[in-house]
Amino acid sequence: MKRLFVCGVIAAVFTFSGTLSAQVVNSIIRSFDAASAGLSGAGVAMPANAYALDVNPASMSLSEQTMAAGVGFGILNPSSVKMLAFSASGYYTISSKIAAGVGVKHLSYEPYPTTAADGRVTGEYTPTDMAVTAGFSYKLMEGLAVGAAAKVFSLSLAEDSATTGFCLDLGAQYRSDALSAGVNFRNIASSAMHITAGAAYEIAGITASAQIEHLAGAGIMAALGAQYSFKDMVFARGGFHYGNAATGIPSYGSIGIGAKFAGVTFDAAILLGTATVSGTTLFTLGYAF
Repeated sequence: MKRLFVCGVIAAVFTFSGTLSAQVVNSIIRSFDAASAGLSGAGVAMPANAYALDVNPASMSLSEQTMAAGVGFGILNPSSVKMLAFSASGYYTISSKIAAGVGVKHLSYEPYPTTAADGRVTGEYTPTDMAVTAGFSYKLMEGLAVGAAAKVFSLSLAEDSATTGFCLDLGAQYRSDALSAGVNFRNIASSAMHITAGAAYEIAGITASAQIEHLAGAGIMAALGAQYSFKDMVFARGGFHYGNAATGIPSYGSIGIGAKFAGVTFDAAILLGTATVSGTTLFTLGYAF
């Protein structure tokens, strides 16, 4: 019986991870940034926020803000196997060219009963998945920066089973007045190598963002997003992510909202349209100056 429950949890882990090896964990594949989620993940070229380290570390040193920090909560895949997500992230501008950031993400899966050798139920176990990230960004010249981040992750599916690992992110971003472009090589040295590259353009308070992605084991994907900003205080977002259900990452849509006042930021997003991820909801609360 225990084996059946563990197999079920493993299947849940890979519901959003494609046909990947056991080293893959959701905490390094999925971003918990609600602003980016509102754009269906099309955030690699967007300006830095508190979760910049997770989306594109290079964006931190291009930010006009000295510091940004935030905390987040999310309910993932509620219509299939529910996961609760908790996160905290932020960065600080050390000098005119250098910024550094740290972040932590924690996922808890639905608990399952544990049994003894004779089949007796002895309790229950809650699988967990977490990652800790630290990184920096360096501005090469006005409008162009590179960044790097190191991640340590751990996945525990059973009381006597745990997987730990280490991987790296390397990113770059260019920003002009209206046009920006970015690329991020995520999870280098793991079996979940994830490359994102895209561009964004802003006009009359509307920012359109597009990116193409390649995730090991899941193939080519793409995302489109749009954000409307009213006086840089209220934000409305929407997007579409093109995936491949055959490899475990389906296509889905998203809507999101945001608000900013006196340095305090709030963002929320919900994913729609696919039974696997529909209803996934993310919230982040932050402060920046």
